[in-house]
Amino acid sequence: MQQLMLTPTGLAQVIKPLFCVAARVNILSGALKKAASALLCMLFCSMPVWAADDVVVRLEANPESPWVGQKVVLTLDVLAADGWAQLKKTGDVEIKGGYLLRLESQGTRLNETIKGVSYTGQRYEFLFYAQRGGKLSIPEISVDLEIKSWGASGTTATRRITTPSLQLTVRQPPGTEQLTGIVSTTDFSAKQEWDPEKQSLNLGDAIVRRISLTAADVTGMAFSPLGQTEIAGIAAYLSEPGVEDSYNRGTLVGKRHEKITYLFEQPGDYSLPDLSYSWWNTTAEKLETLTLPGLSVLVSGAAAEEASGSVLEEKKFSFGKLIWYVVWVVIFVAVVYRYRTPLSGYFQGWRKTYRESERKYFAKVRAAAQQGDSQAMMRATMQWLDRISTEKIPARLDLFLASYSDSSDLEIYRKFTSEYYGGAGPGDLKKIYAILARARTAWFKEKSRKQKSESVLPEVGLSGGEE
Repeated sequence: MQQLMLTPTGLAQVIKPLFCVAARVNILSGALKKAASALLCMLFCSMPVWAADDVVVRLEANPESPWVGQKVVLTLDVLAADGWAQLKKTGDVEIKGGYLLRLESQGTRLNETIKGVSYTGQRYEFLFYAQRGGKLSIPEISVDLEIKSWGASGTTATRRITTPSLQLTVRQPPGTEQLTGIVSTTDFSAKQEWDPEKQSLNLGDAIVRRISLTAADVTGMAFSPLGQTEIAGIAAYLSEPGVEDSYNRGTLVGKRHEKITYLFEQPGDYSLPDLSYSWWNTTAEKLETLTLPGLSVLVSGAAAEEASGSVLEEKKFSFGKLIWYVVWVVIFVAVVYRYRTPLSGYFQGWRKTYRESERKYFAKVRAAAQQGDSQAMMRATMQWLDRISTEKIPARLDLFLASYSDSSDLEIYRKFTSEYYGGAGPGDLKKIYAILARARTAWFKEKSRKQKSESVLPEVGLSGGEE
């Protein structure tokens, strides 16, 4: 724990005896005595007027040597002498190698007596998760405090204080050096549901696989995105994941829900893959793996054709139904014609939004890579970066990859792109596209994490720079 404290009371207790001694031995002249007396008066009389030295700011990390991906509780205490202090706002915080969350908006009341002086304030908790091993620094954080003094003439003021910095020693769990997004916790579980659970299907049928991951003391944003394995004859569609966190009396439980839809496009015998999740057990200090078993499915094309034939045989012509269909078509055409102007404007706006979407820009990168056109791929990549960039300066691909790619991908990228993709062939362009796709996935994950953090506590910024 680190603490910053210096009060006018303590300073006065040091100066007053020296002044008395000096006065007795007639060291001070009359003018100096008056000046010293005025100084002491100012010190004693100014105590209700808050200054930075009237405030105690403490920051403590528990544990100080966490595992990668383990929850670290940062406890921030703010207290005021002969008054009350509470946190109003924190400045933007950027911590390289980890991310910071605050899940509670209310602090815990504190009352302390320090060297005979009464202090009152509040305690706040932040959660920090390290994403790499080694030495890691929690920088100084600027916080705005509201300070109230006691008494009938009490005042309220706002002061900006800087918290002490902290140093953590983060441990990399053995055997996880090549794993990304490792979860370190005391309890982890994974379960799945199949809908339907049939193992015999017809051509064109689909199976939905729902997966739920749960971990103690870990936010749902910490789980790595679900990867996809391409299977010939099956189209797999991954839905947007759902994150659900609950925080009750210091206990955090994080959940992540995933859904995959497998659409069978060809008949045959298929084996849907197993899904394995590795996590570090902080209690037993060992690497554990949970595996969700896949499913074997037999898809028949003939049965689907026979079924469709039987349905056609059962259908009978109905003149009455035909009349109703014609009426509804006429009504629909009339409504569209009546509101053709607003509908046209809506459609044009939708088309413009789609053309300017991030997905559309990245599709141009994929198309250029598939065609083996290195110059077109370079242009499409830079246009995509400009589209997603929020900075005022032009986007840089090397900085983007340095932030969202691992060292091996970055090395491969530099090998093939020494001169704007000039030496890269069609096969190399596909490798470069795969690197960009993985970096894009990491960017999406970071973006989602920041949006979740801002929605939990809008006043606490978690990205870039000082206020």
